[in-house]
Amino acid sequence: MKDGSRFVGEFKDGEINGEGTKTYECGMVYTGGWLNGERHGSGECTYGKRNYTEIRYKGEWQSNIRHGAGELWLKNGNVVKGNFVNNMPHGECTIHY
Repeated sequence: MKDGSRFVGEFKDGEINGEGTKTYECGMVYTGGWLNGERHGSGECTYGKRNYTEIRYKGEWQSNIRHGAGELWLKNGNVVKGNFVNNMPHGECTIHY
């Protein structure tokens, strides 16, 4: 792609829609649902080396942000499991230290 990323998966009307894997130039990899070119639905993201706090997120996405039930693995070894709203843990969550 023009931004240096690579996508393997489904397209509809020339746009990324359905299931697929996108590997970004920074090393981040997302596999899961897509809607109009944005991460949407269920999916898993492994963050690249440029992300200093997060390793991986597996769960629900909406319009390219973590939104819904999911698990977030942090570089400090903690794992946050629960509900996410606008990329942030929200409501009752469990943190494994």
